[in-house]
Amino acid sequence: MRIDIALLTALLAPLMATALVAQATNPPATLVTPAAANNNPASNSVAIATNRITIQGVISDANNNPLSDVRVGLQTAGVVTNTDAVGRFTLSFLGGNPPVKDKKGFYEYLDLDKEGYIGQTVNVANTDFFVKPVAVKLQTNQVTVDRAEYSRWMSMGYNFPINAPGGPKFNTVSPDVSAADWSSFFAAMDARKQEYPTERVNFQAYIPQNAAKIKAIFLLSRHGSVGGRKSVDEPHLREFADRNGVALVGLLGNPVQRGFYPVSIIDEDLKRLGHLLHHPELSELPLITLGHSNGSGFAGIFPSQRPERVIAWISYHAGTAFQLQFPNLEKVPGLAMHGSIDPFLKNGQVETIENLRKNRNAPVALMMEGDVAHAPVEKDHGTTWDFIIQFSEAAMRIRLKEDGTLKPVVIEQGWLGGNYDQKLGGRQDLPIAPYDEYKGDRSIANWLPDKKFAEIWQLYGKTVPLASPAP
Repeated sequence: MRIDIALLTALLAPLMATALVAQATNPPATLVTPAAANNNPASNSVAIATNRITIQGVISDANNNPLSDVRVGLQTAGVVTNTDAVGRFTLSFLGGNPPVKDKKGFYEYLDLDKEGYIGQTVNVANTDFFVKPVAVKLQTNQVTVDRAEYSRWMSMGYNFPINAPGGPKFNTVSPDVSAADWSSFFAAMDARKQEYPTERVNFQAYIPQNAAKIKAIFLLSRHGSVGGRKSVDEPHLREFADRNGVALVGLLGNPVQRGFYPVSIIDEDLKRLGHLLHHPELSELPLITLGHSNGSGFAGIFPSQRPERVIAWISYHAGTAFQLQFPNLEKVPGLAMHGSIDPFLKNGQVETIENLRKNRNAPVALMMEGDVAHAPVEKDHGTTWDFIIQFSEAAMRIRLKEDGTLKPVVIEQGWLGGNYDQKLGGRQDLPIAPYDEYKGDRSIANWLPDKKFAEIWQLYGKTVPLASPAP
């Protein structure tokens, strides 16, 4: 039967005390109420049969022109349709009565995608969504002289599970995963490429216009708060890029942001970004990689699979030891940052870095941030970014040739730094010295690219960032 919206609103009054609230992810979707939309569906009613819910809406561009062939889907219900010639859509599915929120506090997630436009997800936080026609505006792919952005759907068959189906069941907090386990893991990844669901991935790039030559790419996962907040628009990163002739590329989406295999699945995307920004060399440039939390899998897989193309890798507060010990990491300078009061620090990360030094003679250092948890403590992440940038520039100094190829790492030409005392905690003044002059155990000491960064590493560890409430 058909129930007028006014009557249904009255029946569901306890659940509908507020107006429709929808939150969007990258970029914010423009959700227009029925009264404000010029081309809303004619009816303000919704058909319900038992628990069957029918949602109607219209999708337009920023100028209110209706968009046809927009893919419209509900993530939880698993239903998909496309808009018609005048931008309208109808989705019907069996739902709860009343609807139930998930752990994140949302009833549903409305995905909207069309070639040439930036895909959007509307997070549904109010039950009005299920009874009122909705109208959403999509933005065209953003391309300027120095910045490009687009989205596409990718298979979930390439992203890192903690343990791939049919693969090894090694302990992901073990600080010493065996070569046999890694071999089994990647074999399992090779076997799981078919018939997996797809999800949206957003790609962003920034090219410094004042650089005579683009030398490298700073490739960051937008998982977590470091990299996820401002991505290629982060002011500290922009200054680094402009100063060094480095392109910035950020990736967001479950198929890639925690790490994926093989890394070649984004080769065409780097080519596309290079084409959009008139820098076709982009896809061939050497990389510096960064990931926060489980995004450390993103940072580590590139030097593992393409060590000859990676200048350095950076893990900020890895979620588990698994993400810090991929094969071949001993060939590329690495920086693993952790907070001394991070609740995830119990997952074998400190032991893993020591094992990388002792067992593989890896050029890697641990920076323990005293009195810091899982996220940066400073509001704008400024000191965190400055430290990451200082390491990146140090790695470029010792590795990047003028022709874009990379010098091999010579461990004995670096500096060493003392090991953090976890029992003591807090910020610590750790000794540093050239490799040949270091008085402690060289086999597990932190490896630092050069004198300049060694002094910065020492200063950062004993003075900043200052402990303060997280924003």
